[in-house]
Amino acid sequence: INDVIHPHSLTVGGTPINAEEVIDRTKKAIAKCKEQGWEIYVSRKTPFKGFGKLLPGIRDFTWKQEIQDVVDAMDKWIAESDEHDGQIITDYLRDKKDRETLRSELTKDFIHYNTEGQQLFVDNIPEEYL
Repeated sequence: INDVIHPHSLTVGGTPINAEEVIDRTKKAIAKCKEQGWEIYVSRKTPFKGFGKLLPGIRDFTWKQEIQDVVDAMDKWIAESDEHDGQIITDYLRDKKDRETLRSELTKDFIHYNTEGQQLFVDNIPEEYL
């Protein structure tokens, strides 16, 4: 998600990346790992609406639908791909009223899990992946 968000940040910047580029990079990384005999399990993308670093006098990042669209395309690819060995579903982390937002009790900044969110994620990794 950093590759998608950071180019839209005032402090990090860079050239925005589209869904095809993110998916292509992911496919290449998976292929390299598979060449080494590794099993690859991927997490579905968690929401990030509400995330925004506040700096003195400015908001460093603001959620935009165009960024969400890239993340959604990546998530769709993860759900449908057979290039990885399995996926970790994260829908239980989403707010029931706004599916693009993490549940507020699981995060402090709406992108990173707090301790409770981390534990919930770990507790929901399928047993057969361990």
